[in-house]
Amino acid sequence: MENEIWKDIPGYEGKYQASTLGRIKSLNRYITRPHPKTKEVTRYLVRERILKNVVGSHGYYVVGLGQHNNQKTHRLVALTFLGTCPVNQEVRHLNGVRTDNRIENLKYGTRSDNHIDRYEYGSRMGSLNSQDVIEIRSLLLNGKTPTSVIAEKFGVTCGAIAHIRQGRTFQWLT
Repeated sequence: MENEIWKDIPGYEGKYQASTLGRIKSLNRYITRPHPKTKEVTRYLVRERILKNVVGSHGYYVVGLGQHNNQKTHRLVALTFLGTCPVNQEVRHLNGVRTDNRIENLKYGTRSDNHIDRYEYGSRMGSLNSQDVIEIRSLLLNGKTPTSVIAEKFGVTCGAIAHIRQGRTFQWLT
């Protein structure tokens, strides 16, 4: 089993920490709040706990750091252990699994790197990966299989197959 290392998240020191296993926790701390009815200010203890990850609309884990402050977990882990994200770069999931936020699976890279990863792992909106495209190209080259049959076999549209044939998509794949 891996050792889990916890570090303060930059900007949230003393409040929240991220771990090398991709988890986020809130730390013990006191907060003051006015009572909703009497408006009397009261001091509350917020106990340390692991925050619950929720899958957001784009398939990435999201955690709430206070009211109206949802953050993507992979970005918090990368910020904590890899440092500030360089200009024109974003966080990549090296194995293509959007919910795997372990630090060894995260790396900064360009948007182009991220798109190549998505095609490689078939994790974009469509379902084609590199091997599928190579097989589609070979079927197109032999000329015996109709486009509609190829599209049905791979679960994509005839337009997607036409774009592969024309070199409009997957140009980077040789």
